[in-house]
Amino acid sequence: MAKRVRKTTTGTKKTTTKSKTSGGTKKTPTRSKSSSTTKKTPVKKTTTPTKKVTTNKKTSTVKKTSTQSVKNKTYEYVRVSENAKNARFAEMGERVQKGELKWSYYAIDGNVGYHYYRKLK
Repeated sequence: MAKRVRKTTTGTKKTTTKSKTSGGTKKTPTRSKSSSTTKKTPVKKTTTPTKKVTTNKKTSTVKKTSTQSVKNKTYEYVRVSENAKNARFAEMGERVQKGELKWSYYAIDGNVGYHYYRKLK
């Protein structure tokens, strides 16, 4: 992929100088320093830290206990072997589209792999 080079255009005219050579005169463009390529020096901003306003009021700390308990949900799964017939996979696909099942994971037991579908309804 070829890179595109963006040429900048300026409103200044290029000046040429004549140099004498053995065969005649040769025009060569003069090179001038561009004023648009000056480096900007970064300005270092310094801020003074703000002082904390302290008060002598006593505050009481109350720890909130969580009222939500973690529930370990157990789901029912449908296991389909990778060696199953195409009709079985087509049936699973239809049930997934209806929203009855959701594909959960794939596991290998020995040399046989299994697709696990979680029952939603």
